[in-house]
Amino acid sequence: FIIGRWFAGLMLMPMSKITKHAKRIKAHNLHLRVPEPAQNDELKELSVTFNEMLASLEMTFNIHQNFINNASHELRTPLTTILGESEFALSRPRTADEYEHIIRNINKAALRLEVLTCDLLQLNHSYTKLSPEFFDTFYLDEVVHDLLTNDEKYQGQLLHFHNQSKKDNVLIKANRQLIQIALKNIIDNAINFSDQRAVEITLSTSDNTV
Repeated sequence: FIIGRWFAGLMLMPMSKITKHAKRIKAHNLHLRVPEPAQNDELKELSVTFNEMLASLEMTFNIHQNFINNASHELRTPLTTILGESEFALSRPRTADEYEHIIRNINKAALRLEVLTCDLLQLNHSYTKLSPEFFDTFYLDEVVHDLLTNDEKYQGQLLHFHNQSKKDNVLIKANRQLIQIALKNIIDNAINFSDQRAVEITLSTSDNTV
C-alpha cells in the first residue's frame, strides 16, 4: 500500500506542479505559463494547450486594455470642448451671435463625438474577430483614394495625395476596416492641427515596409 501510494504520488507530481502554477495565474499576471514536462505524453499536450489558451487570453486582455485607453483618449477632446463651451456660455449673459457661435462649436464637437463613438464601436467589434479569415488582401493606395473622394467632410479640404511607391499598386494583407479607421484618424488630426495649411499624404514603399 505504501509503495503504491509512493508510486502514485511520483506519477502525479507533474500534474501537481501544473495545478500549483495554474492557481498562481490571475488577471494581472497572464504572462505566466505552466511548466511543460520534458517527455512527450498527455501531460505535455495538456500543458501546451493550456499555455496556448493563456497566450490567447493575454492577447485579448491586452487588446481590450489598449482599446479602453485609446477610447478614453479619443473621447476626452470633444467632451472637453462641449463642457468648456457650455460653461463659457453660462458664465454670463451673451448676445445672440455669441450664443450661435457657441452652439455651433458644441454641435461640431458633438458630431465629432458621434463619429468617434461609431469608429470605436467598429474597432471593438473588429477586435473580437481577430482570425486569419479577418484579414483581407487589398491595394492601400485605393483605400486612401476612396477615403479622400468618398468622405464628404474631406471635400474642399487642402488634401494632396502623392503615391511615391516603387510599385503603382501597393498590395497589402491587413484588415481593411481597421486600416481605414487608422488613416481617417491620422488625416483628421492633420486637418485639425495644420492651421489651415495644405495636408500632404505620401505613400511610399521600402523593402517590406509601406
